[in-house]
Amino acid sequence: LGEDGASTNSASIEGTAPTAQRLGWLSNLLHSKPLRYCVTAAAAVAIFIGGATVARLNMTPERETVLIASSDNACSYTLPDGTRVWLNRDSRLSYNQDFGKSERNVSIDGEGYFEVTRNETSPFIVNMHDNLQVKVLGTTFNVHAYSEDENYQITLATGSLLVDGGPESRSVRLRPGEQGFFERTSGLLSLRRVNVEQVLSWQEDRLYFRAEPL
Repeated sequence: LGEDGASTNSASIEGTAPTAQRLGWLSNLLHSKPLRYCVTAAAAVAIFIGGATVARLNMTPERETVLIASSDNACSYTLPDGTRVWLNRDSRLSYNQDFGKSERNVSIDGEGYFEVTRNETSPFIVNMHDNLQVKVLGTTFNVHAYSEDENYQITLATGSLLVDGGPESRSVRLRPGEQGFFERTSGLLSLRRVNVEQVLSWQEDRLYFRAEPL
């Protein structure tokens, strides 16, 4: 157990900002105020799930790691491949024991910021509800995909990524400063420019107001 009582069973939990190798506003944003340490309720836990098909019921169950951020605190985790993940409140990220063998598959419900360790032979894939998927090799991006939301947003900070809207939608490739906006009811996936610093302001508990009267 760490000093705050949080478990570090399957992934290390860190409250410090990213390394000093980032430039410009991204460095200032992530270094200006470290995230709080996670409380016990937001600790990483390992659970076992049964086989996905009847044919697998007699086989060894897959081992799944679930990372959780409570309703009170955002949390920082390091995945087995060195990828850093910051989870916003009420968010959860999961991956199974095959993570990193051929692909690096994770699933998210909520909001998370990713600094993906580059690996040309093992794509990093983020899965969301409604068959929405993000695939990268190594980049930094934010995913906002709470299961109760009507729309999902994937925002690229650095590098490049592909957003796959599933069989009923389309795929778009993002450049830094662009956001993929997915409408769950229609399955429409669109592209737009956004203020990335504003999108990432949740990491510092900052509020942004654009031409709003006080």
